[in-house]
Amino acid sequence: MPNVLDPARIHADQAGDDVLFKIGDYRQFAAVHLELGEGATVDYLPEPTVITRRARHESVLTVVLAGGAHLHTRETLVLGRADEAPGDLATTLHVTRDSRPVLRQQLTVTRETLMGK
Repeated sequence: MPNVLDPARIHADQAGDDVLFKIGDYRQFAAVHLELGEGATVDYLPEPTVITRRARHESVLTVVLAGGAHLHTRETLVLGRADEAPGDLATTLHVTRDSRPVLRQQLTVTRETLMGK
């Protein structure tokens, strides 16, 4: 588990988009866990994730903040490509500060819910 100790500052991004395709009958899974110490700052800014027609993707971001730590993050989801319906997606974000919940967010998107089929 990455730990960012006080009072470090980290900026994390990536070079290009993630494009997710179906891999057999398997679900793709990505998990990121960050622990920030007192006074630490992290900018976690991944590029957009593209959910292609047959993708089945789940992602989890868990962040543990000390009292004076700061996090700047975003999640950009692209549902399908041009003239293509999206696949299935589930994302979860859990943030705590000093062991107390700050944010608990979950999003589930399926082709059926978006396309009404």
